[in-house]
Amino acid sequence: MTEALSPSEYGRLFRGAARIGLMAGAVDVPWMHVGEYVAAFSEQLNAYAELSVDPYTGTMGLMTRCEGIETTHRVARFMEIRGIEEASLRRLLVRAKHFDHKNLFFKVEVGLEGIEEFSYYFRRRPELIVAHAWLSDSGVDDEGIGLMEAMAEVLDKSTVHFIGAAERPDGSRMDKVYFSQPEEPESWDRIKAATMLVDLEDRDFAPVAAHRSTLAGKTSFVSLGFAEGRVLPGLKLDVHDVHPMVVESVLDEANAGDEANDRARLPMELSGYQRHSYVGFRLAPGAPCRVKTYATTSN
Repeated sequence: MTEALSPSEYGRLFRGAARIGLMAGAVDVPWMHVGEYVAAFSEQLNAYAELSVDPYTGTMGLMTRCEGIETTHRVARFMEIRGIEEASLRRLLVRAKHFDHKNLFFKVEVGLEGIEEFSYYFRRRPELIVAHAWLSDSGVDDEGIGLMEAMAEVLDKSTVHFIGAAERPDGSRMDKVYFSQPEEPESWDRIKAATMLVDLEDRDFAPVAAHRSTLAGKTSFVSLGFAEGRVLPGLKLDVHDVHPMVVESVLDEANAGDEANDRARLPMELSGYQRHSYVGFRLAPGAPCRVKTYATTSN
């Protein structure tokens, strides 16, 4: 017989689920689409949970941290029964074994019709040679791998902070490599140099650069994406502890509208915060800056 939970244990179990449910309702995502993830990883979510939203589309993200081989297999099964092909699952399991099944972060992106994307990340600070092997195994060409190594040099990094992949039920996939930057003024200059490396012009970086006084000196991550053997245009910049006025400014400049502004604040407000835990700025040559907002909780 299963031992009954105490009232305090019930509180821990449902507190996060309520927040996730409110988020789903606010962006019109049916609970059934997020509830299956919450049910499968409730223990992990109680320890660490990340809520995110794409304010343009309303797609919401859920992520948690997984430890141990049993949880890795649960991640693989969760993806398998939802249409991810065997080769991708094998690749996940081999990579998890390499990283000793530790610090595996598993995320789902959920829209109106259900889970649209599964992502996993290993936050183990692997050396560049590991990132090189990862990308090579995924079929990334020499130019893409060379750009990753050049990015490391520009950012003064000998390791990657975390490395991951995104898988979709339609068979498409991408790989991601993230480099961290410390809380020091020199980081901004390195980030600016990184934008030049991927052919971003001043006008492309301008929506972010306009807030240098607010964003400089914060922990940040610069990432590259790879799909179909090639590096994707531009880069993504994730910045920690961002004032909501920065996001509002970027969205207003892109004429995203009031609904997008309201969505962007949801993870922060539902988590009881005054600032975004992280904001992701997606920058590509000749394209408007796009943002995602994140709120993390941990026990």
